[in-house]
Amino acid sequence: MPLAEPVQRIDGPIRRSLGLVTCPNCRVEMPRISLKAADEENQLSEALYRCPRCQTETRRWIKL
Repeated sequence: MPLAEPVQRIDGPIRRSLGLVTCPNCRVEMPRISLKAADEENQLSEALYRCPRCQTETRRWIKL
């Protein structure tokens, strides 16, 4: 299985914003449900995402 799959529509490629998180099971966009304050040491914030279909959660660390 490839690490990344190109996503295209008939009328051209789909434009998506940076930081889009998709569910590995359902392959749907996972909305962010929480964002913790940035850590003082490394300036990273913890974002929590949840799949609307299967309720799987994933965490990402982002620099704002």
